[in-house]
Amino acid sequence: MKLQDVSNSVRTVEDEISRIVVNAAALEAASQIDDLSELRARYQTADKDIPKLAGRAAELSIEGLLLQLGRPEETTPERLLLDAP
Repeated sequence: MKLQDVSNSVRTVEDEISRIVVNAAALEAASQIDDLSELRARYQTADKDIPKLAGRAAELSIEGLLLQLGRPEETTPERLLLDAP
């Protein structure tokens, strides 16, 4: 490649660069789209996790614990507490 060819190529690229118009609205939208993509990923993860966590919370409820103890009919669960020495 000759020096003249390289010089012409550089000039062509510089001309193309000078014609580029920065679209501020597009740049702002790109930033917001990135933010929304991250929020979407968080939402999808939460959508999968919440039912599991709700099920776990139900297991840890007083009613769930009484059921595990075989005492689902117990109306005063504090009676089942043991005194600590």
